[in-house]
Amino acid sequence: MGIIDQWGNGLKLIADELKEYPQIEFRWKEVGLSFQVQFVKLNYDSEQELGQELGQELKNQFR
Repeated sequence: MGIIDQWGNGLKLIADELKEYPQIEFRWKEVGLSFQVQFVKLNYDSEQELGQELGQELKNQFR
């Protein structure tokens, strides 16, 4: 993607880019001497439920 910079401002660049995607939350935290980055899809549960409902409807149609 070309958004991680060798001078240490890569996380800021990523956070700025993700402002265009409100359905994705950017989280990071320090864990000991390292850090953890998470990209959380905020509407994952609703999409998963919708997929299950559609799958059930398709099963019912082919019975």
